[in-house]
Amino acid sequence: MHFADVFLANDLAAYAATCDMLGNFDIRAKLASFDVPAEILVGEEDYATPPEMARALEADIAGSHLTVVAGARHLTPVEIPEQIALLLNTVIARRGDSVANRR
Repeated sequence: MHFADVFLANDLAAYAATCDMLGNFDIRAKLASFDVPAEILVGEEDYATPPEMARALEADIAGSHLTVVAGARHLTPVEIPEQIALLLNTVIARRGDSVANRR
């Protein structure tokens, strides 16, 4: 099934409720207390969650890493799956190195 078909098959009430929940979810005051590795990825042309928001996350989460994908928008895994797969492999390798260095 094509991505658009799957997206359009969503229950509209559930989708609207999810959008409402995400729009009201604000944990910025707690970001500094995050004590887990954080990888932040955003499309350069993402208007729903723009790079400025991602930069703010990176600034507030100690040890986080930001990747801004040139030319991508909001649905990067659908838009550029091969590039996302390469980025995920880089993240996994980076995290593996940091775990090995802690031993």
